[in-house]
Amino acid sequence: MSLTAPLYSVEIETQPAVVVSEKYFEEAGIKRVHDNFPGPFLGMEAPAITDSVLKAQGIEISSNTHYIHEELGERAQISIQEFVGFLKKGRRSSGAYVFYIRGRDGDLFAVFCRWIHEINGWVAFSSLVRFCVSLRTVEVVVSRN
Repeated sequence: MSLTAPLYSVEIETQPAVVVSEKYFEEAGIKRVHDNFPGPFLGMEAPAITDSVLKAQGIEISSNTHYIHEELGERAQISIQEFVGFLKKGRRSSGAYVFYIRGRDGDLFAVFCRWIHEINGWVAFSSLVRFCVSLRTVEVVVSRN
């Protein structure tokens, strides 16, 4: 088993439909991006969502994106609006997070975020889940409750 007990839950309020843009991510506090982020999500038309609850769970140090996704199953995937809602609420959080989000072409990505106090914002990057990225520096996975 790669997951520890749940750490906490975060309530995400109803969100309107949105066309994903760089400004949308900037409003969430993302200040730096690397690798494949935010390319696979830009221009995506995301439907409105209703209230939801996300769960933050610890990850064992030897985990990777594929194993975590397999262990969580369908609960692993969250919407782009839930991701942005979590980032807005989690500003100044310590730790590194992974989220599973489908891109505009339907591919599943592991999106990694860490709050950096020196820049007062999030750093984000993403990788296709099928590439099985090691999670040695990630501490928390965020999924549906």
